[in-house]
Amino acid sequence: MEFPKKLIKNIELIDQNPIGKSSRSNPVTYLKAYDDIRDLLPSRKWRK
Repeated sequence: MEFPKKLIKNIELIDQNPIGKSSRSNPVTYLKAYDDIRDLLPSRKWRK
């Protein structure tokens, strides 16, 4: 699977340190960045 580089406008690096008291409250949780990845992976042919 290739991603067209022309679609990338900028890249932001965000660490996974907790935002609040819970270790689960990290930036990715609030951005829901992993939701699309979780939806995509089960449909891949190479998945066991």
